[in-house]
Amino acid sequence: MEPLAGLFIGDFARTAGLALALFAGGAGVANLPEVLGQVDAESSQTCAFVAPEAEAEPWVRSELFFGTAKPDGTAVSEAEWHAFLNEEVTPRFPDGLTVLSGDGQWQGENDEIVQERSKIVILLYPSAALDESNAEIEDIRTAYEQRFQQESVLRADDDRPVCTSF
Repeated sequence: MEPLAGLFIGDFARTAGLALALFAGGAGVANLPEVLGQVDAESSQTCAFVAPEAEAEPWVRSELFFGTAKPDGTAVSEAEWHAFLNEEVTPRFPDGLTVLSGDGQWQGENDEIVQERSKIVILLYPSAALDESNAEIEDIRTAYEQRFQQESVLRADDDRPVCTSF
């Protein structure tokens, strides 16, 4: 297990170092596709090492956390959630996603801790679709906030490639 952990840390350090060196050296944002190409190449090598028989490819992972408590004291029902999922999320990520149910909490503007049921959506998508997927994710967040009068939808993105195979 130890060498494998070192591989991921080493790959991340090399990737971060490469990005920093290119940026500091004047490559800047204009050459970001070139930098990402290098990252994808290293990630593909890592995926081949980690899961050689699986023919895994590096993908991006994003998670969205949807609170279900409404300002009027009611909660988003299962029927309302499924309608939202079918109308807003699935059309944007038709290849698949995972929905988990959980119990969450957060601190409101008045410093009060709010506890509520939540839905967590896990999305995986190819790094080549990063720009399009980011726009789709932001549209999903906005739609949920507006439909259910939410202050926000938490988004968590992992900057490490996820080795994915089907």
